[in-house]
Amino acid sequence: MKNQIRETVREHLAKEKRLNPLGIKVLSLFFIDRVENYRAADGTAGKFALWFEEIYRELCRQYRYDRRTAAISRKTRKVV
Repeated sequence: MKNQIRETVREHLAKEKRLNPLGIKVLSLFFIDRVENYRAADGTAGKFALWFEEIYRELCRQYRYDRRTAAISRKTRKVV
């Protein structure tokens, strides 16, 4: 599941880069088998929420993603 989250976030960021300039918003969904995997009864983050935050921060940093302009520029190459 963690790899699925990683690939979904990577694809989402790449699609935002391509489609935002055209005025198209990107929506990505995750289907969660149990609420507890995302949020525990006491309100603490479940493993899916923790994985998402970790992966999102990593990919934004890796691609130097700027949400204001939806621009992604990798250090060595552009993501298309």
